[in-house]
Amino acid sequence: MKTAGPTVEQLKELYKLAISVAELKPWDSLSSDQLFGVKFPGSCDNGYVQTIGQQGDIFCVLTYLGEASLHRLRNVKSLENVMEVKSLMVYFNPAEELEDSDIQALESAGVNYKELELFPVFRSQLPGYYPWFISEEEAVILIESLKQTVDVYSRIKGFPFLDIATEAAMCPYRQQQNGQWVDSTERIPANPELSHRFTIDSKLVKKLWKLPYTEIVFQASLFILPTPIGRQDERPSWTYMLLMVDGKTSYVLSHEMIDPTASIRDVELSIPNLILEMIVDVGIKPEYLEIQDDDKLAEVLDQIGKKKLPLSVHTKDYLNSIEQVKDMLFDTSEESESPTDSTEAKKRPASKSTEIPDRNVYRIKVALMGNKRIYRKIAIRGDHTLDDLHEAVFYAFDREEEHMYSFFFPASTTKSKRVIMNSPEFSPSDPWGSRTVNGETDTAKTTISSLGLMAKQKFYYLFDWGDEWWHELTFEGVCSTEVNTLPVVTVRKGESPPQYPDFEDE
Repeated sequence: MKTAGPTVEQLKELYKLAISVAELKPWDSLSSDQLFGVKFPGSCDNGYVQTIGQQGDIFCVLTYLGEASLHRLRNVKSLENVMEVKSLMVYFNPAEELEDSDIQALESAGVNYKELELFPVFRSQLPGYYPWFISEEEAVILIESLKQTVDVYSRIKGFPFLDIATEAAMCPYRQQQNGQWVDSTERIPANPELSHRFTIDSKLVKKLWKLPYTEIVFQASLFILPTPIGRQDERPSWTYMLLMVDGKTSYVLSHEMIDPTASIRDVELSIPNLILEMIVDVGIKPEYLEIQDDDKLAEVLDQIGKKKLPLSVHTKDYLNSIEQVKDMLFDTSEESESPTDSTEAKKRPASKSTEIPDRNVYRIKVALMGNKRIYRKIAIRGDHTLDDLHEAVFYAFDREEEHMYSFFFPASTTKSKRVIMNSPEFSPSDPWGSRTVNGETDTAKTTISSLGLMAKQKFYYLFDWGDEWWHELTFEGVCSTEVNTLPVVTVRKGESPPQYPDFEDE
């Protein structure tokens, strides 16, 4: 459902306050673990304000809404957790990363953006949904939050911030008393989600015990599908998949698609019984169930307590069969007329130039790490491979001779090449028949959609291991397009440097 955006007056106030926050440069003094609370007047949830920017690459101020969001923030265990918090966000982005709607908002508010180096961008995060543009109602909350943020960040020294890396139960708040905003320190209210308890269906337990016992090991995983679903100009949503496979043969035993938009907590509460239902439907009782320790499923079962399930659960660092099935599932294209149609994947080989039946296009910005003012934006389909992305980058930067290359996916944005090169690596097969570089994943068999990219996620591409052309890639989201031939360069900024600059100088 579409909602009205901020009014012009609200936009003017938002930009004024956001620029005031940026001028204070709180990321120079605060860690991302330091928060403070805001008790908004009326029935609105309490807000908890966090600043991110210590690494000097991403700058943003987030207001998490409600104690449930604060609790999830304090207990982040998987990437899914980040998408499960309700928050209002202010990002500070360079001009080239602004979307058309952001530019229109700046112009309508009369902001002289030519004087800015980083531009405020306002987004809303709702559990189960992709980050989206804020509504008029959300603008009211964000304006009040930013007012209190300017007040607190103007006097950072000595302010008793909440350290969310600890078990601290007291939090500093800004709240109204007699019409004036004042400081207070109070106990954090209870997490309302904890009042909703897990229950195990006794009928399912009885059915489970009647199943024939086997020595087969089942593996299970709960994860967000990599591509959000939504129509143009509407907030896209995520979909969870609960997947169960044979741990030895990788045979898919069962899977369930789950819509999380009604309530993340309801999804979590449903999982134990859903697992039992899946096993009952398979018709045999496994020797035990394996789950991965950094998986969303491990987090859910930790909440209920694995011993309360009527079967043995083992946790491992890595589940080979689950990962093989994920690779198989996401190495396909979904042939549908729009992202909202059936999610049943029909396998089709990737090609470099073909029609786009599902119109799911990934937008990726590729910048030279030595000079980020030189960059290209590439539109590439989800069923294209990392090899296809390499070729698109190769021609986008006007290169002439092929060399070895690799893609790296560190856990977070970094400027350290040592950290990058120690992260998961995807490289092409050696033309002389040896395995890929460092024995890692083959780029020819890795599709863009299988990477599970998150909004604003950065990863890295090294071209020519001798001369070392390093690139920083930023995933800018999924969109629909009428373009029939992909990959394609949609934006070019800066002239391509010569592939061999030393020879050009001679």
